[in-house]
Amino acid sequence: MTTPMSDQLLFDRLRYMDKLTKDGSVSEAQARALADALEGALQEAVATKTDISRLENKLELAVRDLKIWVGSTAVVLFGLLTAIKLFTH
Repeated sequence: MTTPMSDQLLFDRLRYMDKLTKDGSVSEAQARALADALEGALQEAVATKTDISRLENKLELAVRDLKIWVGSTAVVLFGLLTAIKLFTH
């Protein structure tokens, strides 16, 4: 499944690798490995706008369903209490 461009996390691998290798303390191979690891971690751990939008939609549906359930329960309880009052007097 391809991800839309607006849904991708922007990470400039080359710039990151250049910064790591600039002073010579990190080899190009190490910089590449670090860039790969960081890119993988960012893709797995960072929520995109689409991820958040999907969660918001699910939350809205859950709240709606909960309101319906609470309302229905209140109507049923009111009906039961009314029936008990009518038939016990």
